[in-house]
Amino acid sequence: MASQAALTVQARPQRVVWVFRAALLALCLVVAVAVSHFVTATASVTVLVAFAVTTGRLPQESAPARYARAGEVLLICAAILLTGRSMSPFFLVLTVPALAAGLFSGVADATIITGLGAATLLSAGVLSGGLDVTYVSSTGQGVVLALAVGLVAAWARRLLRLQPTVEQPLFGTAYRLLTQLRTVARQLPGTLDPVTISAQLVEDLAATTSADRIAVFARTGGGRLVPLAGDAEAAHRWDVDVHGDSVFAEAWATQEYRSTAIPGAGWLVVLPLIVGVRTIGLIGMEMSDSAPTGAVIDQLSGTCADAALRLETALLFDDIRELATTEERQRVAREIHDGIAQELVIVGYGIDHARAELPREAAPARAALDELRSEVTRIISELRLSLFDLRSDIDPHGGLGAAISAYVRTLGTTSGLTVHITLDESTRRLPAATEAELFRITQEAVTNARKHARASNLWVSVEVQPPRAAITVEDDGVGMTNQKRQDSYGQSIMQERAVRLGAQLDVDGRDGQGTRVQVRVGPPPTPPGRTLAALDGATGGVGDADRPSRR
Repeated sequence: MASQAALTVQARPQRVVWVFRAALLALCLVVAVAVSHFVTATASVTVLVAFAVTTGRLPQESAPARYARAGEVLLICAAILLTGRSMSPFFLVLTVPALAAGLFSGVADATIITGLGAATLLSAGVLSGGLDVTYVSSTGQGVVLALAVGLVAAWARRLLRLQPTVEQPLFGTAYRLLTQLRTVARQLPGTLDPVTISAQLVEDLAATTSADRIAVFARTGGGRLVPLAGDAEAAHRWDVDVHGDSVFAEAWATQEYRSTAIPGAGWLVVLPLIVGVRTIGLIGMEMSDSAPTGAVIDQLSGTCADAALRLETALLFDDIRELATTEERQRVAREIHDGIAQELVIVGYGIDHARAELPREAAPARAALDELRSEVTRIISELRLSLFDLRSDIDPHGGLGAAISAYVRTLGTTSGLTVHITLDESTRRLPAATEAELFRITQEAVTNARKHARASNLWVSVEVQPPRAAITVEDDGVGMTNQKRQDSYGQSIMQERAVRLGAQLDVDGRDGQGTRVQVRVGPPPTPPGRTLAALDGATGGVGDADRPSRR
């Protein structure tokens, strides 16, 4: 990047020199008509342009470029002597090498170039019959003008060198911040995991007050509050929309403690988590006894203030981790697209060419090449679908159901599968990291069905009723075999993600034919004949994967 910026800075003065040279040479041709030296002037312009084009590719700050500018000065002096001496229009062209010297080498080189021009013209005048007043005056004016242009160009060069490119301060700032982040992250006494910090905050608050239920919320990039730790059932039962008219919205807007009575159940207390002038999260607490006293609220607020900065730091660090993960997925996708995918396309073209060159009697060889070409085409299609998998993600402003629906529909149009989608999604959202893990598990299940099941139909069911969710992927393919392929890691990857999520993963045969993969997260599974929304009264903690993504 730095070298590219340097080339950009160097290219701008070079364009200025070329435009300046072209304008003055054109002016010389026009003036040469008036002094009756048009033919000689045309020849001189041709030689100067050819010389400039030949030497223009040299690095302008190198020694050969300096010698080339000196050679250009000598050619200009010759043109002056051939086109009228003191009346020659080529005195103006002396400013071109002076301009280039000032822009690319500085004051000293500009002075040397103009001095060379003056010495050459005066020496030539003496040798050709003496120096008259008009010739000396014209030479002096031309040399002084060239020196002035060279000095101004040297001053402009200094300004260009002092002015950094747009990218330099950005990367410099990023470098300093990332270096500091690395140092601080190694020296911190605690963890930078938002869930762990939130869980510790819940324990501290529980030790301070007699709250029955506590949950910690943080805001994501989509503008929604998601629970990080605490009582998951209560967290999803409360109205935590910061744009509504609930007690949570009021605490968010005022940055102050708020409470409201729960008919027949006690009090709901909301405390803001504030860093500087920003609200980064909220804490909800249900108390079955009386409302907390002022002294208790002050103590709780102090506990929240101590934890807010640690939590915001952890969330920012989580953002960096997510950006790195996304960038790595994009990098792998680019490597596949620009590398092996392109090479396979070339292999396919090679097979087509070889097949076209076969004689008619080589039918067995043609059949073998046709089979090989079909396999290469299949592999290229698989790579394109893998690229689609790597680039697919959940929109922070959308939802899990929308992301899965868009993914499987696109896959259906490119893979030949007939896709059937069933969505039952609440307006509330699961934590962003939970949605991301469920999305990746669904991707893996669909990929397995596409690659190995030889299925014609794919059924995907998405049911989201926070804090619960269930996703089912079924196909009508060959079904499960007793022996697991040694190179197959799909089920292991799904299981690892499910364990990290605290979810239940079931992989078994589908009724009739095919395979059925189901993943469930949240409190106990839904009994047959009942929806997830019908279950209530169960409680569950917020898992380790329930962390927000604040893009």
